[in-house]
Amino acid sequence: GMLELDVLGDTLTTVFSHKLDSEELEALISEWAEDTKRLDVTKFIALTSRLARIREQDWQLLQGIEEVMRQGSPEKNISMTTSLSVGALMAAAPDLTEERAEEMLWVADWRTGGGGWGQV
Repeated sequence: GMLELDVLGDTLTTVFSHKLDSEELEALISEWAEDTKRLDVTKFIALTSRLARIREQDWQLLQGIEEVMRQGSPEKNISMTTSLSVGALMAAAPDLTEERAEEMLWVADWRTGGGGWGQV
């Protein structure tokens, strides 16, 4: 079967949580198919597989961050407002020094633009 441009866009938005406009979709499809309005299922699978491989390191990093943020409680809800202290990070990784824990939190303080001063 064939996927129409709008269905492909909705599918990619759902799978990758990133909205692509029609121009971006056409450019993406043009790399994989002759017809920029449709994509066959086999090429869709190849495209999706490639996008997943490209983002695998990001996925692994996210999984690691979530694991540390949950602090051993898989059912614990986390969100963009969940913070992590130096002590909690050190408890999750007992061989981590306080200095390294502070450095890691400082680097990870991207969502507040440094407003957490690397402490949360």
